[in-house]
Amino acid sequence: GATAGNYYQWKLTNSNDEDVKPTGNGWTIADAGRAYSGGGWTAMTGNASGMSGIVEIVAGEAPSLSFTSTIADQSYTRSVAITTLTLPAATLSHGAPAITYTLTPSLPAGLSFDAATRQISGTPSATAASQTYTYKAATALGASATLTFAIEVRNVPAKPAVPTLTVGEAQITVTWTAPAAPADDPITGYDVSYCWQGCDSESNWRWWPHNGTATTATITGLDGSLTYRVRVRAVNSAGPGAWSDVSGDPADPADPTKPGAATPKPVQSAATSIVTVKAIKNTSPLGVWLSVDWTWPGSGVREYQIRHRAKGAGDWIVKSKHGTGYSSTSIVTGITWETTYEVQVRARKALGWGAWTASVEVTTPDSSIVKPPNPHGPDFNSHWHTGLNRAGVNSCQSWIDRHFHTHGWTDGGWGAHWHCATY
Repeated sequence: GATAGNYYQWKLTNSNDEDVKPTGNGWTIADAGRAYSGGGWTAMTGNASGMSGIVEIVAGEAPSLSFTSTIADQSYTRSVAITTLTLPAATLSHGAPAITYTLTPSLPAGLSFDAATRQISGTPSATAASQTYTYKAATALGASATLTFAIEVRNVPAKPAVPTLTVGEAQITVTWTAPAAPADDPITGYDVSYCWQGCDSESNWRWWPHNGTATTATITGLDGSLTYRVRVRAVNSAGPGAWSDVSGDPADPADPTKPGAATPKPVQSAATSIVTVKAIKNTSPLGVWLSVDWTWPGSGVREYQIRHRAKGAGDWIVKSKHGTGYSSTSIVTGITWETTYEVQVRARKALGWGAWTASVEVTTPDSSIVKPPNPHGPDFNSHWHTGLNRAGVNSCQSWIDRHFHTHGWTDGGWGAHWHCATY
């Protein structure tokens, strides 16, 4: 009752209805009354002990085939030998029938497929438009699995290897190896582009001008606080080839062939340092702010950035000041009483941003109104007295304000008794 092409499972039992383990190289039903064990035909009327036996045949599920990986589309360069491409092997769900492999349609001129090794090799001799190929694995029992991928042969240069990055002051030097190109259509130049965020989106890549066939470029004017990735591609008369893999590609950080992304050194010529950070209390209206002074880092400054945060907090709050003449600023928004702040400053010149200064800490006072310390000595009362101001007027607020800001008292503020004090 067996049907050709179906898959069957079987077992042998003796006259006592006990299972008998088959011996030899594995048993396959051939026809009624006989079986093949790999070493010859054996009659099924008995066994070595003289006991009669029967064969039980049960229909089972034929083994299936599947692939556990895919094949990337391939782009080759005319007259340049390809790197041998080994296609993946199929996996059987069970059993061990032979698997055969085919690839259709015919490959571009100069390429060949070896079904025994599952490899594509050779040197394409002519250009070919992108063509979809079907790679098929099959068994004699009818199981099969397929993968599809595309192959094209172009006249443009091959894909370069990953570039190497060397950091400098606000710059990165990029070097690469010239890829292969058709002998009758050599490389005429290169495209270079770089990115520091969202590099999976083409719109976030920036072009860097590069002329000639030199295999190096220096990208300048970079920010020493950012990390950059770079890619290159070769160009000939037929157009640009494929982009190289990205340096330090975050999608494959374990790949040793991909050098790490690069962070430029800060611009030392734009260095600056904080001189003082003071917490200033104001009484009318009541509030507190920070006053920051820093050293001028020389001519050519285009912009400053001042950042602060509560000590130990995660995010910095950044304030920018454009221009060359600044060396101080006030931070008003978001400053609270009785809080310790960290403050840093950096400057930008033509080459880019310098390093952030070391943090300077300052603690704001509480919100109570207290008399200011005397900047001329520890004995407050010996230098201060009530009375008229220098103009002989009892309302002396404007003069006090000027004196207050000139000396920059760190925990200032005027009590009711001292509101019209004069010096």
